[in-house]
Amino acid sequence: TFRKTLKDVEKRKQKAFQLFLSSIPIFENLEKSKIVRLADILEEVIYPDKHLIVQQGSIGNTFFILRSGTVKVTKRKDDQSEPVEVHRYTVPGSYFGERALLTGETRAATLTCVGPVSCLFCDRPTFEEYLWCLADKMKTRLVDYEHDGVAGPKTEKFDPTFVESDVFCFSDHDTSEFSDMSQSSRLDE
Repeated sequence: TFRKTLKDVEKRKQKAFQLFLSSIPIFENLEKSKIVRLADILEEVIYPDKHLIVQQGSIGNTFFILRSGTVKVTKRKDDQSEPVEVHRYTVPGSYFGERALLTGETRAATLTCVGPVSCLFCDRPTFEEYLWCLADKMKTRLVDYEHDGVAGPKTEKFDPTFVESDVFCFSDHDTSEFSDMSQSSRLDE
């Protein structure tokens, strides 16, 4: 039946998200149950070529994980200057948007699609509830932001030493309310 087909498609999508998330260095040592929960929470969005994902100076309320495509990062030194390209995210699993969520500052750069781009994303409350346990690891990239204005894809292995054994990043919180929200109302950029 149609409902069974939809359920099967959703299961396949969640399994693909789980495998993808397990391959990302910052997530690779999380317990399988935590990866499963994260795969259920994150939403996918596909942007067209030249779509503005994040605008420098805007309030940041979304965390992104690149699934496919290329994202160009540009920065303005001041309001009068022309934007200068400082980086391109091309590696699946690269993530961005965490700086504004971790520091409360506005977005440090503008991110624009170069061709179609697929990202997984979550909003600030979801980030704080389910990913805040990775904040210390993510904060190590802030030095790169201060130096170049952007952090490139990291190739080092995830180091779980900052996570104490009794810390559980994900709860059994019912996310049905979050899932029912429309993508357009959840994307702040």
